[in-house]
Amino acid sequence: MDTISDKFLSIPDTSFEKILIAKGIDSDGVVNQQMLKSDAETVLELDLGILEYGAIHDISGIEGFTSLKRLYANQHNIEQIDLSANILLEEIYLAGNNLSSINVSKNTNLVLLDLIATESVVTKNIEPYTIAGGNPAKEIKKRFDKNTVEKLLNLKWWNWDIDTITKNVQKLTTNPNDFFNEFNI
Repeated sequence: MDTISDKFLSIPDTSFEKILIAKGIDSDGVVNQQMLKSDAETVLELDLGILEYGAIHDISGIEGFTSLKRLYANQHNIEQIDLSANILLEEIYLAGNNLSSINVSKNTNLVLLDLIATESVVTKNIEPYTIAGGNPAKEIKKRFDKNTVEKLLNLKWWNWDIDTITKNVQKLTTNPNDFFNEFNI
C-alpha cells in the first residue's frame, strides 16, 4: 500500500508551487504544499524564472525532479539548496539568490554552475574545474582529480572548432579519462 510520502513531494514554498502549477507541472492545480512525485519525475528542464508569483525562498521538493538536466532559478531568495539527489543535472543557473549553502556532491554530470549570489564577492581566483559558492565564494568541490584537470587544460579544447567540441562534449564532461584512453592522451 502506498503512503502519502510515497506518492507526493512536499512543496512548502507557495511561490514555488504556484510556478509549478502555472507551468502545468503540478497537475492537481491546487496550492496545497504537495505535488505528485510522478509529475516531477518526468521533467527534464525546469525554468523557475516567473517572478509574478513572488520569490522562492524554499526549494524543498526539488529532490523529486530526478530526471532534471537543467535548472533555472535565477533572482529568487533561495539561501540553501540540496541538489545531490538530482544526479542527472548538467546545468544549474542560480544567479541572484542569497545562497549560503549548495550541495552538488553527487552531480557528476554537471557542466555548468552559475551561482553568483546577490551581493557575493569573489575575492580570489577559482581554480579551473572547481565548483565554488557562498559569500565569500569558497571551494565546494573539484570536478576532477588534479591529473585529469591538467590533461584537460593541456588539450585546450576551447580552441577546437564547434563541431569537434559538440561531438566530444559528453565524453569530456562526464568521464574525460574515457576520452583520454580512446585517443591515447
